[in-house]
Order: sequence, then structure tokens, then C-alpha cells
Amino acid sequence: MKKKAMLHGMKCIELSETTSTQTYLKNRIDSLQDTPWIAVSASQQTGGYGRRKTGWVAPPGKGLLLSVLSPFPPSPQTALVASLSLATTLHSLGFTPTIKWPNDILLRGKKVAGLLVEGCSNRSLVGIGVNVLHTEKDLQPVDQPATSLLAEGKTVSILDVRTPLLSQLEEDLTLLESQGFSHFHETYMELLGLSAGDSFQLRYSGEIKTALFHTLTPEGYLIVDIDGERKRIA
Repeated sequence: MKKKAMLHGMKCIELSETTSTQTYLKNRIDSLQDTPWIAVSASQQTGGYGRRKTGWVAPPGKGLLLSVLSPFPPSPQTALVASLSLATTLHSLGFTPTIKWPNDILLRGKKVAGLLVEGCSNRSLVGIGVNVLHTEKDLQPVDQPATSLLAEGKTVSILDVRTPLLSQLEEDLTLLESQGFSHFHETYMELLGLSAGDSFQLRYSGEIKTALFHTLTPEGYLIVDIDGERKRIA
């Protein structure tokens, strides 16, 4: 089943089930050249995936499963700004999110949402998953500390999250294209919550490494020390 709607300048397609919303848009990219903004959400995905092609645990009707195709080319900063859009949306709903580098969204140290950015015909394709109505039992199969908006004590609907998020994404990615990441740098740093000398875990060259945070440049590059060497990470 497929429904179509318009939100501001964005065309929205709602699916009851699909392999993944990312794949849905990739397979139709040739017919979307004249559509600058389009979003696809699904109640259920049978093959959803995250940044490292890992599966995304999403019981039917419990999470926001969303992909947004923008008119702008992808950059290393696209995912950072998209994560800010998501954090801003959750804050507007009464939550206190933080960001785990580069673009996981946490509530009280537990992952509530994640996203990935892929290039598709030189356009940014942003995939987003948010745990909205997951119960504690639903979250048990997740291989890391996880939570949901419901588990955090607030009952909001998937639509309550999706509607403001789409508006925020369109606004923020447009600003990124016109003004660059420096416009978002301060806010991202606040939500990242790292100070010079702080140690944290990140994936580098396919391995989980302990890094010492140095800074985040105004262009959105992470400067860290790993194994005693200074690294610049996009």
C-alpha cells in the first residue's frame, strides 16, 4: 500500500512495507530527477540497514523508518547536520538528546536513533531510524544499549516525530549548502559533549579504537589522537 502527500516543498510517500526505504529510492532515482525533495517512510522494512550495513531492529509499526532524497550532493558534513536536525526535533518534543560521533542519537547514554548518508546520482540520500514505540522487550535483540521514546516515558506518535523532522532536515540541509558547516559547528559541539583530552571509542580503519579528542574543525572534521598519532577524520 502506498500513500502520497506533500509537506512544504517535500513530496512524501508512505509505504506499509518495503525492503528498505533507501533501496526504494535508489531503484527509482532515474524517475526523480525533477523532484528536488522526496521522503519515503515505511511501517515495516524487511532489509533495513545502518551505516556499516548492519541490520536495524524495527518491529512493524514501532519505529520511524525514513529516507529523504535531497537535491544537494553528499559531503562528510551532511550526516553531521542531519544528526543535528534529528536532535533538534527530539528536543522540541521534550527530550534531551546527545550525539555520539558521528551521527548516533542518544538519550541517557542509550541509542535511540541512527542515520546514514549515501550518494545517489550525486544527491544526498539520508536514511533515518528512530525507536519510537519500542518496548523494553522489543529492544532486547539490539547489540548495544538502546532505548526508545516510549521507554523514556513519553508517548509520541511516529507522525509526531516525522512531520517536524522533515521540515528541519529541509531547512538545515539547505543552510549547509549555502553557508557550510561553520553555521552548525557550535551547536554540534554542544551536543557532542567532548572537551580536549577526553577519551572515547570510535571506529577507525575497521577497528574500535580509543581516541583522545582534540577538536572539531569548523569544516566538520574530527581531530583526534589514536595510538599516539594525530588523525583527521571525516
